[in-house]
Amino acid sequence: MRKAIQTWVAIVLAIIIAIAIAVPIYLWVATLTAPKETKVGKGNMVIEDISWSYDHEVTLVIKNTGSISLLITDIYVKQGAVTLVHFAWDGSKWTSSSDDYTLKDSDGNPLIGGSTQLTIGVGESLTIIIEFNNGWDSGYAYTFKIVSSSGAIAERTEIAP
Repeated sequence: MRKAIQTWVAIVLAIIIAIAIAVPIYLWVATLTAPKETKVGKGNMVIEDISWSYDHEVTLVIKNTGSISLLITDIYVKQGAVTLVHFAWDGSKWTSSSDDYTLKDSDGNPLIGGSTQLTIGVGESLTIIIEFNNGWDSGYAYTFKIVSSSGAIAERTEIAP
């Protein structure tokens, strides 16, 4: 007469299989939800706040959380995997990869073509405004990525209202 597998052995095997499946899924989800503050040397920054206005402007507040002053050199706006605009500081002026977006300082003055450096002192915050000249797509996620000359990166994704 053949004996069937013991009930307790079947339970133990089921638990082991469930754990083996759950661990990789947990690690994958944890990487998706982890904060995106990058630490490079002593330069650290984070996008503290993003606010959307009805005149198609997005206000970003970037805070220097490190121990050195930071010079912002690149600002990216992405929708999914597509980069909509790349604002770049070439050492003397700001340039833009698209005329559909305008980079402004906290007073609303355009920065493209201008010689205004965006520098953040230790513990200080910097406010910039990005105008979507043709509006944004409501309900879609936009990723804002800020890069400094020291290599520090701040990145945050928000859904447009």
